[in-house]
Amino acid sequence: MKKLFSMVLGLAIAAGLAFGDDGLAHLTMTISTPGPDYYKDGTKVQDGETYLLVYLKTNALFRGVLMNRTLVDPANNVIAAVGQAKNGACAFQPIQFSTNLYPSTGKWVIDLLDTRTADGTVGGLVVGNGASQPASSPSATAPSITDYAATMTGAGATLASTVIAPPLPGTPAPIITSITQKDGATTVSFNNLANGNNYYLQEVTTVGNSWTATAIVNPIPCFDSAAAISVEVPAVPGQTTRFFRIVTPLP
Repeated sequence: MKKLFSMVLGLAIAAGLAFGDDGLAHLTMTISTPGPDYYKDGTKVQDGETYLLVYLKTNALFRGVLMNRTLVDPANNVIAAVGQAKNGACAFQPIQFSTNLYPSTGKWVIDLLDTRTADGTVGGLVVGNGASQPASSPSATAPSITDYAATMTGAGATLASTVIAPPLPGTPAPIITSITQKDGATTVSFNNLANGNNYYLQEVTTVGNSWTATAIVNPIPCFDSAAAISVEVPAVPGQTTRFFRIVTPLP
């Protein structure tokens, strides 16, 4: 596993002032990251992965993203645009908006999501995320701040999705309903699940030791709160005692 020492920078914003037919001032922004950007496990971000351009209102902090892609603090954090990864970084994307929509007193971050599903493809619930350092908002009165991009990018500046996404507020505790064994393999069934959350099956061989995630399904996307989910855990040679639990999110 590649150990990440990169700082969470990698935000490039350039902007120019323009006036539309209605006479209102608009800013055209471009966003990108220099890359390569990484997931928490050290693998390079896959093509098609999601980036969020988030506006932070005056004096607000970025509070993160929930598992269903909504913001933890929607009153003070606003998703202004959605980008996609290409060749291990956020692809260049222009965005135009009215200057009164996002006042220059606020700041911006680019947030890289980890939406990999159990089969490794992107497009599922949010497993984790990682945001750039907050950057000052382009000024609505400046004719150009294209030099701003140079101040935010540099050799080795990357994004890494190292923060575990929290579950939705009020998510109930999942319940294991049965554990059965056959030929050394174990089938664990559980319910009391809520839509929009990831669930993690973990095991330990000795009570008191650290729990570890099983290598089967991690995370488990759940889309039907009424139905139980069953996961088969393969046998481990020489291992006769195993304890299981189902949690969200992964501690």
